[in-house]
Amino acid sequence: MKKVRLIITDSQCRSGYFHKGQEFIVDDLCPPLCHELWNVIYPYVFALQNGAELDCGDTKSKSFDAVCPDGSRVSIHGEVIEPETPDSMSGGEAMYCENCCILFNENRCPVCGSRKVRMPEPDDYCFLTEKEMIWAGMLEDVLKQNNIPFFTKQMLGAGLALKIGPMSERCRFYVPYSNLQEADELVEALFAPVPEEETEGEEEADPEE
Repeated sequence: MKKVRLIITDSQCRSGYFHKGQEFIVDDLCPPLCHELWNVIYPYVFALQNGAELDCGDTKSKSFDAVCPDGSRVSIHGEVIEPETPDSMSGGEAMYCENCCILFNENRCPVCGSRKVRMPEPDDYCFLTEKEMIWAGMLEDVLKQNNIPFFTKQMLGAGLALKIGPMSERCRFYVPYSNLQEADELVEALFAPVPEEETEGEEEADPEE
């Protein structure tokens, strides 16, 4: 998925939570936004993360502008940024947040906003990906087969998962920084989309041949 940068362009937030110029980066983790604002912009963010271009007058754009439903007190701009990979964060540029276990190229964590960040160490567990439970078991097997240490976190918890159904649960994977690039390559290979030409060829094949 592509990353999306969110920028608060104007704020008269009733609770004083947002301020003009505040930025958030949306990757696999949801940013710390209030539910009302997030519910408004989530469809746009999801579309951009999956390569869509949004209507912008007579043109298409990989960005959007929206306002808070609470009297338009907060204005926000969203835009696609190039996804970062372990390769692009080499050479001492990557920073690490111990609270969120993620890597980024900024002087503060884009998820929790903490400025208590540092360069990653080989044994630091870093966020790899988030998958639905139907795929989590498959990824666990692949990581084990390749001797990559990992731990997981279930997002809903046992109680809520029982109420709404265990298949609604999502699982986050974390691996050591020293194994992150290898694990990222495995995830890309395992969950790579099947080219349309291949699927069309399979449908058109004559079963009698």
